[in-house]
Amino acid sequence: MGKFDENSYSNSSGLNGVGLSCINALSTKLEIYIVRKNQKYNSQFQKGILTKKLKLIDKNVEKESGTTIKFYPDLEIFDIKEMSFDFEELSNYFRRLSFLNPKLKFILKDKDNDKIYKFYSKNGISDYLNYLVKNHKLIKNDLYFEGTDEKNNSVKITLNYSDDDEEIIMAFCNSVWNSDGGTHVQGFKFGLVMAFKNFISEQNLIPKKADITIEDINGDDIREGLVAVIDLKHKKPLYASQTKLQLTNRDTQGFIMKFINDSLSQWLVSNLTEGKKLAQKIIDNAISRKLVKIVKDKNKKSSILKSNKLSDCIGNDKEKNELWIVEGLSAGGSAKSCRDKTFQAIYSLRGKPLNSHSISLHKILSNKELNDLINILGGIGEDFDNEKLKYSKIILMSDADIDGCHINCLLLTFIFKFYKNLINEEKIYLVDTPLFSVKFNGKRYYFKTEKEKDEFIKDKKSCNITRFKGLGELNPEQLWEVAMNPKTRKLIPIKINNLEDSILAFEKLMGKDPEERKEFILKNSHLAEIDL
Repeated sequence: MGKFDENSYSNSSGLNGVGLSCINALSTKLEIYIVRKNQKYNSQFQKGILTKKLKLIDKNVEKESGTTIKFYPDLEIFDIKEMSFDFEELSNYFRRLSFLNPKLKFILKDKDNDKIYKFYSKNGISDYLNYLVKNHKLIKNDLYFEGTDEKNNSVKITLNYSDDDEEIIMAFCNSVWNSDGGTHVQGFKFGLVMAFKNFISEQNLIPKKADITIEDINGDDIREGLVAVIDLKHKKPLYASQTKLQLTNRDTQGFIMKFINDSLSQWLVSNLTEGKKLAQKIIDNAISRKLVKIVKDKNKKSSILKSNKLSDCIGNDKEKNELWIVEGLSAGGSAKSCRDKTFQAIYSLRGKPLNSHSISLHKILSNKELNDLINILGGIGEDFDNEKLKYSKIILMSDADIDGCHINCLLLTFIFKFYKNLINEEKIYLVDTPLFSVKFNGKRYYFKTEKEKDEFIKDKKSCNITRFKGLGELNPEQLWEVAMNPKTRKLIPIKINNLEDSILAFEKLMGKDPEERKEFILKNSHLAEIDL
């Protein structure tokens, strides 16, 4: 009996209390308040030790029910002076919970900044899909399926396709986001492939002139542009670790695979027009991928190392080697002159690269600049092996002006789309290059913004001020001092704090919809640091 009885909870994200035990151990004080049947109880801990046993403190409580936890993080353990919480991360967490628990309101209060965040969803994961894909759906109506297995484990799945090629699968078990997927995602992918390949084959949809067969179509072709949400409710979930990032229940894979295969197959036959539209996209993806392979094979026959735009390093220490992607041949020339060629490789970028967000890989491989970069990195997609990468840092260095920022955005779009794992492993960096140089009392100082420069020269006389138009204006000694010397340079690591927000941000800023981009810019224009 009790909380572990199957009749107490139909499903739960955790019953053993490990999470609360950890919070208790890391807090100077933890208070628990429980209200049941109009009676209120309280228990308290200090530094993980029980100081007040559970005790009835109020026998007549009205309009209140549930449990309240108050905890005070131990600053000594975290070695900080003041505790702060990431309200953006908390907002994302409660937003997801609102989608997974429709018609349940979540309220997050930031008392320090006097802000209140409210999260509510009427239609559950259908609202979640709209949040993820918004106005870029390939078909008008989302696909939505519900099912239950013989053990009374249930699943809800909604999906659609966007006009982008980014694959988004948000998978949950008992309202916990399994960011590393697991058996429910594996089953979903297998079922998806079976349903679409059977449909394409039975409907004879591959044109006779197309240089592919049904065997040539693979999972990547089918999932390109897919946006899906999987909401699994399991009575006895198993995970790869305590963090619950990956589901491991073996029975789940077979259940989801059969369920999505049956459900999607029925939908495709019942909605032939939209089904054939999706099938045509998949066939086009397979044809394009075959063309990409032809281009890749040609690239393997020619080596990028022969290009005069790459000056490689001579060292073989992967943990130390750096690849610098530099804006312009002029700045690239200065970087080559001042670099430490033992570990610093320089690739000079000519002009602005393509916006790779909404174009095919075939078009990207046809672009000289990006194709060179792909070859330097050792491949793209399934051909890329992170373990064989020669560099531990890939550093983007561009001018500290609008054009330089735009080039960085284009490069980061390309990296985020095709080399996301390099960002996750903190191998991608930006150089915080200066915009101003001030010579005072025989010493030179560098500043990123006009505000920083003005604050420095205030009350100072005889300052010699230079505004750089580009990195090419810096002589090799200056470029080494402000950007490339490991002892004096300032590198900014690129991180993905939240995958959902990052995908949506790239969609808004680099996608095809100008109105959405304009709306985003107007909404956030007050955050811009504009140098006039």
